[in-house]
Amino acid sequence: MTAISLDLSKQTELRWLSGLVRLVEASADDLPFFITGATARDLILQYGYGIDAARKTHDVDFAFMVETWPAFEA
Repeated sequence: MTAISLDLSKQTELRWLSGLVRLVEASADDLPFFITGATARDLILQYGYGIDAARKTHDVDFAFMVETWPAFEA
């Protein structure tokens, strides 16, 4: 399996998303995170495969990676 990442940095129509990601980064206390859910699906379909998503979502889900349950609870 080959790991790939989509470079969305040149997509000017996604400036709103990059601003949101910067806000999350500033608040995340160095926790690694990623976009998940329907927004991630729509981004992959649109920018990875050129397929316009028929049903577009208007929310953005983030997942944060923590190492322990106490860290999660904190």
